[in-house]
Amino acid sequence: MVLDEAGAVGIDDMKRLFDLACNARVVLSGDTGQHASVARGDALRILERHSNFKSGQLTAIRRQRKAAYRKAWNWRRRNARWKPSRSWNVWVR
Repeated sequence: MVLDEAGAVGIDDMKRLFDLACNARVVLSGDTGQHASVARGDALRILERHSNFKSGQLTAIRRQRKAAYRKAWNWRRRNARWKPSRSWNVWVR
């Protein structure tokens, strides 16, 4: 089961997802540096900081396929006041 934008999910919805998944693998993809969940609890940030789940970081730009676009994005990332943070994938049994 895959949940994209997991950083926007509250604790109650995350619990429901895990309950539905039973013994299936759950992949959470999200960015705790973006907006927090509107619902109560910041589930992905809590899992990231306080669980033993394995996570990985995406470091390569995949969206901009043309070299000029990647160059522009890298320039913006280096020179902007807003710095994009990390994306995390969390695997659960």
